[in-house]
Amino acid sequence: MRLVIISNRLPITFSGEDAGKGYKRSIGGLVTGIESYIRMIDKGQTLFSGYLWVGWPGIVVEEDRQAEFSSFCKERFNCLPVFLTHEIIREFYSGFCNRTIWPLFHCFPDYVLHETQSWGYYQAANELFFRTVKDYLEPDDMIWVHDYHLMLLPSLIRQYSRRAMISFFLHIPFPAFDIFRQLSHIGQVGIIKGLLGADLVAFHTNEYAHDFLNCVNRVLKIDGTGHEIPVEERMVRINVFPMGIDFRGIRAMALSEHCAAVRNMIAHDLAGYKIVLSIDRLDYTKGILNRLIAFDRLLEDNPAWRGKVLLMLVVAPSRREIGSYLQIKRSIDEWVGKINGTYGTHTWAPVIYQYRQIDGEDLCALYGVSDIALVTPFKDGMNLIAKEFIASHTDGRGVLVLSEMAGAFQELGGAIGVNPFRIEELVKAILQGLTMTNEEQYARSEPMLRRLENYDVLRWAEDIMEATLINSRINTYEDHTKFLDLTDRTKPGNVCQQSV
Repeated sequence: MRLVIISNRLPITFSGEDAGKGYKRSIGGLVTGIESYIRMIDKGQTLFSGYLWVGWPGIVVEEDRQAEFSSFCKERFNCLPVFLTHEIIREFYSGFCNRTIWPLFHCFPDYVLHETQSWGYYQAANELFFRTVKDYLEPDDMIWVHDYHLMLLPSLIRQYSRRAMISFFLHIPFPAFDIFRQLSHIGQVGIIKGLLGADLVAFHTNEYAHDFLNCVNRVLKIDGTGHEIPVEERMVRINVFPMGIDFRGIRAMALSEHCAAVRNMIAHDLAGYKIVLSIDRLDYTKGILNRLIAFDRLLEDNPAWRGKVLLMLVVAPSRREIGSYLQIKRSIDEWVGKINGTYGTHTWAPVIYQYRQIDGEDLCALYGVSDIALVTPFKDGMNLIAKEFIASHTDGRGVLVLSEMAGAFQELGGAIGVNPFRIEELVKAILQGLTMTNEEQYARSEPMLRRLENYDVLRWAEDIMEATLINSRINTYEDHTKFLDLTDRTKPGNVCQQSV
């Protein structure tokens, strides 16, 4: 059996039409997580004999170069590129995905653009993904579709192959009906029906699964039993699988010589200071401005901490073609300038600001040397930064200040929980972290470390694959009740309840 992974982007991003020259590993938690599982497939440690990864290569490839480009991708990386035009990229990716779905599903309705033509491009892009992959599908493939870019794809594949094994995972929140209904009616129906083409529709948290079930009921007037939804002659299972991290890989990296050297260099350069870390992709959902405002308030109200604490602010460039992101970037720049101008001295800059991508061992070292991590999104599907920060501290220290609006908050009970909209809560949490004893840090970190080790990204993927396989087999029989006992361990919420 082969695993076919379908996501908006390939794990490799290309910079030119000559595929052999100029490519790099794609960034993001989705790629990092699934690559860990692929390594297990390559080692023969899963139920799969191989894999194929389908997605956009990050560039527009002219038609006369596409065959050569595809051959290189398949032979070198087991990847199948989907070729999008400039127009589809603009209207599908930058348009419907990032100007409509992203803000709406993160509960930022004021940022939503309801452009009439963008839904048609979203449909066209999903159909293009389907046309690209359909001729490569084999009868025993398990198809794993990812995220909000491809919510119509499960149904398109199901119409083509009634017996296909299809799993869908949403990496962002699914909104409540009062938010979801702001889409056009055709968009609501299209997305719900598209997702119900899968055997399994999976989410990070029970809240997102519940909101999806409610939307199915309100939009399609279908009442499910428990977390099963009847669709024609099938039962679609709705389940919860909070995404983990490559815990062992991160721990090994944290213990590497290079990581230790970088960590020691940072600690030497910033000796005597408490380090508060904020690291995120540029996005209005991440709450970066509120962290800066809270840090400013901390220094204003607590002069004793001036010259003793600094904020390490790392912002990774993202979606620079979208106006709202440019505005957030300008506001961040202004607040950094204000804080450093107001409180800084010739020997101390309160905010060390980097506008760039950091990954690998350097990121692990930055996690490990920081005393506090501010992970305070206004809304986030999971947030793997919170988990990576805890895993990178091999000494058992480190204080995690975590938004109650992040999916990870349901698992990481040792974090200091905050409402990211409340500046006074952020200030109080930072002060609590700055004064927390080592003993309390150990006591908070130890259960979180156990959780991350026991339910890592490999366990996450294996559980999803098993649940998909079971439900797909159930759906091949007319009498579903014969096989319900097989699904006991994959009932909604079990994964969360086992370890939290």
